[in-house]
Amino acid sequence: MGGCNCNCLLKNQEADNEMLNGSLPGIHKRVKKKDDKDEIKNINTEFDDNNNEEKDKDLDKLEINNKNGVSRNPQKLLQYNSSVLSMIQDLCDSIFDYFNEIRTNPEDFEEIADEYDVGDIIQRIINASKQCKNLIANSTFNLLLSSYINDNVEDGEDYKKLIEALEKEEKFQKYNKDLLVFEGKVNNQKEAIWTLIENNRDVAYETFFTNNIEFIVVSCILKDEYTKFKCFILLLSKKINL
Repeated sequence: MGGCNCNCLLKNQEADNEMLNGSLPGIHKRVKKKDDKDEIKNINTEFDDNNNEEKDKDLDKLEINNKNGVSRNPQKLLQYNSSVLSMIQDLCDSIFDYFNEIRTNPEDFEEIADEYDVGDIIQRIINASKQCKNLIANSTFNLLLSSYINDNVEDGEDYKKLIEALEKEEKFQKYNKDLLVFEGKVNNQKEAIWTLIENNRDVAYETFFTNNIEFIVVSCILKDEYTKFKCFILLLSKKINL
């Protein structure tokens, strides 16, 4: 996906996973650099055909109203059956939990960090004067991000519409926003996450591992018969009053 000529923070997209400066630093695609290894969780990718018409009643009742009063129903937008929705939820939870674990228990990840040439970043977290705080998932923010992705993303586009929509969302107004997109295999999320950190090593510490972050919001789309995923991570950070 090539860069655009506008000032929309989407330039130099040929450099996969390279972050740009700004409140929304850009969109990044994961590139495969190592053999698959170190599964977070073995998520079952097989589903009963008899459940294809089944819908998740609880999600179907969830509605989020934006500032214009428009009802946004993630269940209707996603058009997945309940088994696939459960798989997506497990995937998002795993990615969120793993990022949280790296932040709060960096000493447990020194060995794997060295494999991805980011051991210095993990050591910096360990040596920091203040430990990274444990983050709590926000289900409303997760549903909001998912609904905006379904409204504004088509495979292969430059995500400009998504960025513009997120900037206008009232619930996100008091935060600085960093949006990242990467891809990986469903049963090997660790490899994708470490590659994301590796390819953003110059800004990874400031972006992922400080206490300015208030929320990590995760949403995933399944691809290739549910064997691969595209993950959207929205980092919401404190706005500093000057």
